[in-house]
Amino acid sequence: MKEIPRLIFATAIISVLVLLSYSTVLGSGYLAPTPGVSPHGSFATTTNKCKQCHAVHLAVGGYRLLRNNSAATACEYCHGASGVANKKPVTLDANGHGTIQNPTVYAPDDTDPRYNIAATSWGCASCHSVHGNNVITWFANETNETSGVPWSSGKILKQWPNTTKGSGGTYTDYNNGGTSRLSNWCSSCHNANIGLHTLAKTSQAATVYGHDASASGGTNASATYGNTGTWSIVATDSVNNGPRCKQCHRGNGDTTATAAGVGFPHSSGNAPDLLDVTSTASGNGLDAVCLSCHSTTGLP
Repeated sequence: MKEIPRLIFATAIISVLVLLSYSTVLGSGYLAPTPGVSPHGSFATTTNKCKQCHAVHLAVGGYRLLRNNSAATACEYCHGASGVANKKPVTLDANGHGTIQNPTVYAPDDTDPRYNIAATSWGCASCHSVHGNNVITWFANETNETSGVPWSSGKILKQWPNTTKGSGGTYTDYNNGGTSRLSNWCSSCHNANIGLHTLAKTSQAATVYGHDASASGGTNASATYGNTGTWSIVATDSVNNGPRCKQCHRGNGDTTATAAGVGFPHSSGNAPDLLDVTSTASGNGLDAVCLSCHSTTGLP
């Protein structure tokens, strides 16, 4: 009969330890992300999303109670190469959107005043609203650059990432009657890069012009290179107003990320400026980008 009290005592001790462990996890550490459920928004008194990213007392990272120590690495637990999220790996590399200039990151090809942010603050949250606040309405006409599947969400993109240009969530659209698409959103920081080649812009205190670029793309637009100059390129015919951003800046140099559908616009591998890896991996062959749309036989 003595074994029964011992068994009861042992069971009680185990129960207390389990409860203490559970209490410690809830009160101090992190909660494991719930598969298939985004922690980015829709918070309520009945949800447990905050602690999936932030620890209250026992945070292992020095950046905002997250699991990492910087803005640039803040999302790696879920979206890094070995992360737990479906969308991975999302890498900000030097030839993509990860070039860190100290002490300030500036957006190339932005009109004055150009986008700038402290290098220590540059990271995923520069473009994405990680808590789901003030995000864009998804662009119904956009498709995944790898699979071709239409967008079903706004990718938690901020309504207005370039705070130096004010706020309001609307984007200048030079070419297609006010219907914004992804290229319009990109132009909030790179707006010297959109519009007809005849459109003068003030960039870094100088008047500049650029290649025709639009939200809608050319009439014979292709998702891939290899058109071999088959577009009917007439710059001012109100039809072919230039390609969309990702038709030239494919971001396919980081093949692992591209296979996961998250290459453009994050990483570029060895290919500069998110351009096509087959034409630029060695730093040469940039004409291949041009020749994919422009036939040399039609040049003056």
